[in-house]
Amino acid sequence: MIVSKNEMMEKSIEMFKEHGYEQVSIPMICKHFGVTKGSFYHHFKSKGDLLLQWVIENYSKIESGFYHDDSLSDYENYRKKQMIWADFLNRLGRDFSLSTLKVILDYSKNPELYSSLELSKIHSLDASYVQRLQEQGLVTSVYSAEELVRCYTEMVLGVTIEWQLSKNDFNVIERIQFIFDFVYRK
Repeated sequence: MIVSKNEMMEKSIEMFKEHGYEQVSIPMICKHFGVTKGSFYHHFKSKGDLLLQWVIENYSKIESGFYHDDSLSDYENYRKKQMIWADFLNRLGRDFSLSTLKVILDYSKNPELYSSLELSKIHSLDASYVQRLQEQGLVTSVYSAEELVRCYTEMVLGVTIEWQLSKNDFNVIERIQFIFDFVYRK
């Protein structure tokens, strides 16, 4: 059976959401598509690589769908962009968002286990944007733009963990808004 890389990604994501990321194995994915492990490894270095490529593809869609609104300040536009990402996490759901963020953290520690990805490019674009906000006086901090982006990312991970562990009503988007306003305060 000939299966495209995108078909394999999309169906695998459905499997992750339905059964849980940790419970889905590469042999299960291969069996579903009737392909060999070699076919899987032709496209992906690992299950985490598949997930990360899917996230980056979707992040790119978010980026391309984000329109800079000239009626808003650069700060408000950056906040709007981050809230689009928060909405994306919310739509992924509690469990799958945490699995996704774990894979992103693993990538940052072990990039050799993943295909050539542009995750560092995304981080550096955010750092460039925050640096511009600092130069405009819209964000004031003793920390560098890179440190602020790293802090924000780690706090979002913390909120995602709290969200997963929470048994009661939890609005992850509101929490991420609070983190944004705290880290990138004027």
